[in-house]
Amino acid sequence: RFVVHMSDIGADEFLPLLMAAIGRQAPGVRVEAVQLAPRAIAPALDEGRLDIAFGFLPGLAGTEQQPLLQERYVVLLRRGHPLAKKLRDRAAVEQLDFVLVASHAEPARALHLLGLERRIRLTLPHFTVVPPILAATDLAAIVPLRPALRFAARHDLQVVEPDLGLPPFTVSMHWTWRSTHDPGHRWLRAQAQAMQFAPPPRARRAVR
Repeated sequence: RFVVHMSDIGADEFLPLLMAAIGRQAPGVRVEAVQLAPRAIAPALDEGRLDIAFGFLPGLAGTEQQPLLQERYVVLLRRGHPLAKKLRDRAAVEQLDFVLVASHAEPARALHLLGLERRIRLTLPHFTVVPPILAATDLAAIVPLRPALRFAARHDLQVVEPDLGLPPFTVSMHWTWRSTHDPGHRWLRAQAQAMQFAPPPRARRAVR
């Protein structure tokens, strides 16, 4: 049994690949995915209650880590949104109204860095219901590119990549040094490291 930390959008990215690999090699293994508050991740790793934390976790210090993929932030909104073709830069983005997902600290921080807190119209605990809400309204969300593309493919949404002035970031897996040489832990990390992520297509840039 392994316990892993993942956000809801992280689980959507990683678990299909990870569970397929585990099912082929060790079908009796049990995986429990949890989503912990950022401040709770380090103690859970250190105390052995958590085996691996997946995600972009810049506040997590003192862990071993392995990069898995690169990401960047984009804007997700409904297809046909009246502002979609004007979203070239931060000034245009400031005209949008936003959904904030409270359980994801870094997209929330992105809104803070862009000075857009005053444009938040809805706060939710998870991303699960964001796509149908965006499809039915003129609200928008700042989301990492890969989950944004998956949401757009499943719903009537589009992904636009204006110049937000936000740097790309690295999604990694983290673990405590105490587990580095544990055979079972090494095996699980090897399955995670072997996951193959196809490079996502570039999101559409707004047309002048």
